[in-house]
Amino acid sequence: MQTGSIGAEGASTAGIDEAPARRPLWRADTRSLVGSALMGVFMVLLVGLGDRIDASVSGGAFPVFGGTAWAITMALSALFFGLPGALIAGEIQALMDIAFGVPLAPAFIIANAAGPLIFALVAARLPMRTWLHYLLALLPSVIVGNLIVSAYLAIYMQVPVSMLVVSTLVVIAVGIVAALIVVPAIARKVWRSRLLDM
Repeated sequence: MQTGSIGAEGASTAGIDEAPARRPLWRADTRSLVGSALMGVFMVLLVGLGDRIDASVSGGAFPVFGGTAWAITMALSALFFGLPGALIAGEIQALMDIAFGVPLAPAFIIANAAGPLIFALVAARLPMRTWLHYLLALLPSVIVGNLIVSAYLAIYMQVPVSMLVVSTLVVIAVGIVAALIVVPAIARKVWRSRLLDM
């Protein structure tokens, strides 16, 4: 009996094998919709905190903390709540930024729809049991989301392209690496706890 449990624990450390066998892309149940709204509020708080840290450290030129917080919360909302939940969470954050007068908020409306949409589409087709699965979902979603924000900065805020290239590459790299560590760890704990009962 004890050997079996050790074997199960050993298997779980080898990969992210607690992922449900099937996660539907479209989830319109009450739990997913309410959970995504709560995730949107959490996103407002976490990304807002990251943005303030970025403003104090680099004047906002390198939004590493805000971008990383976005990558993590965007991926978690898409992974746990699918669609339309991930879109709800992202748009709550974007709309709150509009209400707070955040200059980048118009770009967030598009980025917070595109990033979670891409992640949810990829995650619905992969078993999300290995680091490679997470990387395949994170790469396009984080890159597209950050490119949208960068385009907005270049066009509407006249930020020099040379500075944007460096800033965007740093934010994408740090966001993907951090999300690749944090998202599977949180997902494993949530799936083990059966909190969301997917």
